[in-house]
Amino acid sequence: MKRFVFFVFCLFMTSFLYSQKALYKGIGGTEHKIMFAESILENGIYDKTDVWITDKIKTNLISVLQRYGGFNCIDLAEAKNILKVQKQLESGIYDDSQSIEIGKLIKAKEIVNIKTTRLPSGSYSINIVFLNIESGEILGIFTSPITYDSGESYAIQAHYDCVLDILNRFAVKLTDYGMQSLQNEKKLALEQAEKNKLVAIENAKIEEERSEKAKAEALRRAEIEQAEREKRIAKEKAEAEANRKAIAEKKRREQEIREKAIAEKKRLEQIAYEKALAEKKKNPLQMKLTRMILKTVLVTTVMK
Repeated sequence: MKRFVFFVFCLFMTSFLYSQKALYKGIGGTEHKIMFAESILENGIYDKTDVWITDKIKTNLISVLQRYGGFNCIDLAEAKNILKVQKQLESGIYDDSQSIEIGKLIKAKEIVNIKTTRLPSGSYSINIVFLNIESGEILGIFTSPITYDSGESYAIQAHYDCVLDILNRFAVKLTDYGMQSLQNEKKLALEQAEKNKLVAIENAKIEEERSEKAKAEALRRAEIEQAEREKRIAKEKAEAEANRKAIAEKKRREQEIREKAIAEKKRLEQIAYEKALAEKKKNPLQMKLTRMILKTVLVTTVMK
């Protein structure tokens, strides 16, 4: 009898300890086969640097629902691969773009579409729609009570802020341990988001300082280039002025040489004339001959 009582007590304690370690009560959401179809981004950054968050939030939501609800979650891409293995893609049964038809083929009960919206402020919000795959009825629309100031914060936190509402909609109850574990994960996610925010602020400061340094360096280089350009222009002007003066000096010297030559010629002519005049006085006939020679020389000079 004592052994039986001890066995019952051990069984109770084992069940109690197990229930304390279980994240959800009973079967949770294990009977729900959910296909995650679309995950889209609306009004994303123009250069598409935030498009990665669509796949990240879908992966995180699948993970948290599997852990804390036991849901049988399957991604649309995985579902397509399953059908490829089953060689149903070639059968023409469905259009590859019709996610509901794909969900029916893999016997999913619900389909999920996720829409991420980037608001004018630059923050992000989430909208999750669960549909009954047979009737198309909307089973639930879930949104986060807050927005997230960056794509990183969104990807880290949004799924945690929606999971409890989703679990409640499908009547999945968390154990105390599960609730504590979820709260701890949310807390860690929040702390990580805050750290990321601080890092982003620090990185922004570093980037701003780098940008300012780059601008200062560009300005310094521009000033150096301007000084060099002005120096080059001044040098070119000085060289041009020196060349102009050299040409002017050359012309002046050439003119001076010409003028000296003309003056020397006139002087020689004057000497010759005076000499001829003196000879005339001595010998009229010789003077006449000399005059004729001078005329001939003068005529020849003029003609030249």
